[in-house]
Amino acid sequence: MGATGEQYVVDEHGNRIAVILPLREYEQLQEDLHDLAMVAERQKEQDPHHHCLHAR
Repeated sequence: MGATGEQYVVDEHGNRIAVILPLREYEQLQEDLHDLAMVAERQKEQDPHHHCLHAR
């Protein structure tokens, strides 16, 4: 991600403690995260053995 325009907030020791992203990039990351969560949920629903694993 280095060339996308993010900036880092650092503490007094120079340790990175936060990141500043362009709003468009943040929104895209949020959308991607939501999409991945939906895929994971659908995989659980389609896995016939998933409920058996939790029952143990």
